[in-house]
Amino acid sequence: MAGRAYPEVSWAVVCEPHEGHTLYTMQHHCRPPQIPPRLQDMVRSRAQRGGFAARKHDGKPGIKSVWQGYQRLHAFIYAVETHRTVNAL
Repeated sequence: MAGRAYPEVSWAVVCEPHEGHTLYTMQHHCRPPQIPPRLQDMVRSRAQRGGFAARKHDGKPGIKSVWQGYQRLHAFIYAVETHRTVNAL
């Protein structure tokens, strides 16, 4: 996983901008900063959407929670885009 191999790299290297902005907004309830967060932080945030508890001694998230978080993130993005399309009429 890229988050483990290159934890200090910006998330913008491997994610689409709308994915990162949406995920950051879901996690922190504010606009993303100008300087993108580290990839390790975004992978952990995505895993939390997939059920990873992220407690102090939980270690690094596994592929299953990251994948489930990815699916939930994209379901949320789809819902937001659908809402914008329907209400733009």
